[in-house]
Amino acid sequence: MKLNNLKSSSNFEVERWLSEKLELTPYQKDKMRRDEIVRFSKFKFFERKERVNNPLLRLTIIFVPIVWLLLVCILPFKFLIFGRWGYESKDISWYQNWTYSLGL
Repeated sequence: MKLNNLKSSSNFEVERWLSEKLELTPYQKDKMRRDEIVRFSKFKFFERKERVNNPLLRLTIIFVPIVWLLLVCILPFKFLIFGRWGYESKDISWYQNWTYSLGL
């Protein structure tokens, strides 16, 4: 299961979902709200994020290995110039966002 496709749900959303989907009696609904059962439960509740599929963005998946290879080939030169091996996450955040939007 890919957790990056999920987002955390608030306690209010979970209570609302439980009261709508499950046929709870008024007593059970009141007890759930009064005792804050959802808030103090040991379970984490998630819901799916809505993703927008852009066909033009999907076509750029062809260039991901090429860009990755370029980034790896530039590493020795970057080391000779700056004295550090690797990239900081802020330097390649565009690449991370791109691969994340492609679903990789």
